[in-house]
Amino acid sequence: MLAWDDIQLLLAVAGQGTYAKAAREVGVSLATVGRRLRALEQALGVVLVERHPEGHRLTPQAQALLPAASRMAVAAADLSARAGQRQAVVRVLAREWEALFLIRHHRALHGRLPRTLIEIGSKHWPDLGRREAEIVLSNERATTGTVVERKLGRMAFAVYGASVGDVSEDWVGLTPTHSYFATEQWRARNGHDAVGKVHRFDNGFLLLEAIRRGAGRGLLPVWLGDHDPLLVRLSDPLPDVVHPILHTINGELRHEPQVRAVSEALVRLFRTERLALLGETPPI
Repeated sequence: MLAWDDIQLLLAVAGQGTYAKAAREVGVSLATVGRRLRALEQALGVVLVERHPEGHRLTPQAQALLPAASRMAVAAADLSARAGQRQAVVRVLAREWEALFLIRHHRALHGRLPRTLIEIGSKHWPDLGRREAEIVLSNERATTGTVVERKLGRMAFAVYGASVGDVSEDWVGLTPTHSYFATEQWRARNGHDAVGKVHRFDNGFLLLEAIRRGAGRGLLPVWLGDHDPLLVRLSDPLPDVVHPILHTINGELRHEPQVRAVSEALVRLFRTERLALLGETPPI
């Protein structure tokens, strides 16, 4: 008979990519992870995990088991919540600006979902197929896995600088590996990379703090910049840097009650705040 604890470890390895990280997530020793997964392989009669230079990778046979295993995980969380043991957990991964927007409205979201705990993380290219999250918010369409996608709205950007002291003529941007961002393409397209210095950072959180502290001017969402006392807007919202906000769910989990409840709460939130995201009305 298959044990849920062993399935849980398989899912942890799929999401974390190494035995060590999976052990920390589940709260067991590294040796226990190896022992349980070997026992699971023997019970199923297939090889589930292969070692690679960057860690551990699931075999095609194990990948085929993930949809059913993910449904087991959601059902187990729901059962625990209904039994009063703990809240069900739904993980949401987003890019920086979407993640900060969720944090801005964290209390309202949880007020609508008293029996569900929403875990918010940030990642540029999350993989729903590897069970890194149940829901993803991004401005890029998913390219892998079986997913259900929905457009939540649009987010406008403008140029901002520090509100204290003289605004630097330098620019602040992301590192070259993030050149796919519309904000980076706008700055390059308008010649700002060729004039003066561009101070580069590898994520939006660092970029935001750099602009606040006077390192230079840069592009930020209007809902964020207009209501930050450390920032001053230097341009109108840029019509060619309005990006879509896409809501993606693992297709195998779209009918699970807790996932569906969080999904609907997110849809309502973005619908309510659609004008604020475009800078047309003050956000809550």
